[in-house]
Amino acid sequence: MNIQLYNAWFLTVPIILVGIYIAVFYRDAAKRMADMTGYSRKEKVFTVSASMTPHLFTLLTVFIPLSANKISVAIGFLLYAIGLIGFIASVASYVRTPSETLAVHGIYKISRNPMYVAAFFAYAGIAAATLNVLLTILLGMMMLLHHKMIVSEESLCAKRFGKQYEKYRENTPRYLFV
Repeated sequence: MNIQLYNAWFLTVPIILVGIYIAVFYRDAAKRMADMTGYSRKEKVFTVSASMTPHLFTLLTVFIPLSANKISVAIGFLLYAIGLIGFIASVASYVRTPSETLAVHGIYKISRNPMYVAAFFAYAGIAAATLNVLLTILLGMMMLLHHKMIVSEESLCAKRFGKQYEKYRENTPRYLFV
């Protein structure tokens, strides 16, 4: 592994900047995103693990170059662009949602978890653009851990928002079409 100027790390910068933007300008939203009130010990472990995998992914991209395969880079950049746009759109919808309100507007009309779906596309794009096995394995782990975390979040939303959440769950897929 070798640190180079054009390694895949530059693709993670916009994602990091969105996180910093939320932390600085939307502290209430950042607190809501990190809130694990009501989680069991096991759910907290999955949530912390799921939250750490993107950081490990980002760290690894410092050492991993883009692939020499132009097709994989093009496909990767397309997936990444879709993911980044979706991520920004979902964050914008979420931060405009008042604290005690269920996020159901904007991109939340097509997915109950658009931030996770969009982040997956962005990270999948990076993995495709690098054709790196380690990033691909980590992406798979990230998906599994995030799914466990999402199930916990949805259980809490059902308790917190009751019938409103049940109606939302019936009409809006968890991911995109599933």
